[in-house]
Amino acid sequence: MLNCVNVRSIHIKGTSISDVSLKKLTTFKKLDYLSLEKTKIGAAGLEAISGAPIQHVAMEDCELSEDLFRALGKMTTLEELWLDRATMKADWLKHISALPKLRQLNLRDTSFDDAAAKYLTAMPKLQSLTLQDTMLGDAGLQELVKHPTLKVLYVSGSKVTEEACKKARKEHPNLTIQY
Repeated sequence: MLNCVNVRSIHIKGTSISDVSLKKLTTFKKLDYLSLEKTKIGAAGLEAISGAPIQHVAMEDCELSEDLFRALGKMTTLEELWLDRATMKADWLKHISALPKLRQLNLRDTSFDDAAAKYLTAMPKLQSLTLQDTMLGDAGLQELVKHPTLKVLYVSGSKVTEEACKKARKEHPNLTIQY
């Protein structure tokens, strides 16, 4: 497989991948999509591929660590990050808050809460944010709707009240809020 020079997308599900194997993905110079669903990942391996032109990373249903978030923070070409149902601490988001191209972030069914909203408001290009089934409440919503580039916000199943959602929609008509 390492001889396939035009690989653009890799999906690895339900396994563990060693740091050594993950590092070998750097041989795929056109790799822009990496899915590691239900996969055990080491921070050293992810950091080793942080210079690759990867635009999309999915680590759904994964146990994450702060070191993994530090490695993600070095992936400057990253545009989409899907962390649905990932085991994580919300304050680890501080390590990815400065990613220059991140447009889409999916944190569905994670430990995200109002206190973590400050990390997302710092993301310079964020346009789409999924916070369904999280602990996001009205206070966090009020912070997030101020984000200048945010266009779509998914909050169904969160602690956001219908009243706060209606108010936010009225005050920010250019932002689509899915409640």
